[in-house]
Amino acid sequence: MDLSPLAKGIASSSEKAGNTLEAKNTKIEESGLPPEVQELLKRIAEYREKLKEKQQELQDVMQDQSLGDEQRQAKLNALQEAINSLNSALQEAMSQLNKIVDQMDLDDGAVIEMMSLAMS
Repeated sequence: MDLSPLAKGIASSSEKAGNTLEAKNTKIEESGLPPEVQELLKRIAEYREKLKEKQQELQDVMQDQSLGDEQRQAKLNALQEAINSLNSALQEAMSQLNKIVDQMDLDDGAVIEMMSLAMS
């Protein structure tokens, strides 16, 4: 079944907005950056997405009135541990990206695009 022109337009603008991990990966693939840079950028985008999810879960647990104090604390501790782990992985990936940039002779435009993709 084909999408209506309106549905296609909505899907297209959603992709352009880069709201989904899939859309971010597509933008990274279309960037023309070297493959090893693209892979790191995809990993960074994935870590950022997972961090957002865990931070939302953290908010949800803090607002969940049905949890007892011990239950809440246990869930908060587990989520905080996951967030710390993701932050460490994100920092490591950013560090690897910086090393690659230093080793490659990328022009300023490529570096700016890469950093923009890493931060989106």
